[in-house]
Amino acid sequence: MSTARLHHYVPQFYLRRFADEDGKFWVWDKIRDKIFRTNPKRVGAESNFYKLYDFADLGRDPLTLEKQFADLEGQVSLITDQWLYWLRYTKHGDRIRIPKVNRRIVSLYIALQFCRTADARDTIVAIDGLPSNPDMT
Repeated sequence: MSTARLHHYVPQFYLRRFADEDGKFWVWDKIRDKIFRTNPKRVGAESNFYKLYDFADLGRDPLTLEKQFADLEGQVSLITDQWLYWLRYTKHGDRIRIPKVNRRIVSLYIALQFCRTADARDTIVAIDGLPSNPDMT
């Protein structure tokens, strides 16, 4: 099994929901002020974004965070797929009962999304005083 080097801070399952029948969607690069069409694999990600270099130095898995996010995203993708299915087949005024465990998982996902940005990572790194990616220094 290969190690994922491109780590998404905007999950692919979420981006795919905006894609057309070709699996692509339009993106605006606000830094370069360019608009382009692409697929979810190519945006909202950076190489080794969640790689914890300090963990590697301690003999721990440096991709622990990436793997935890991937697991959570898999759960949320299944849950929200179910919700979308329910919405398609629910009549106006019908009540949808969402299990508490699903609410808890999706709530955790939403809360963590606020922290999954380059700005948040850079702030945490600045507080800690460590380089966010030693390959870039």
